[in-house]
Amino acid sequence: MAKAVEGKFPNKTVTVIIRSDGPMIFCGDSPTYRSVRLELTDAQVAALELKYVGEAGPIVYHETISQMFIEPLEG
Repeated sequence: MAKAVEGKFPNKTVTVIIRSDGPMIFCGDSPTYRSVRLELTDAQVAALELKYVGEAGPIVYHETISQMFIEPLEG
């Protein structure tokens, strides 16, 4: 019997890490970070589905998220 090939869905939560270089620029200190957790809708989770790539032995491979960009507001 053939195995079903499916994508891999992400969790419904995305965590964004935001970095401030202010301490580094103005005080020669280390940058600071904060995190923001965002809840995804079902449509957003489906859009981010990681597609099946293939298998090597017992390991199943899916696409991976390489980078993510937050687009700035217009204007």
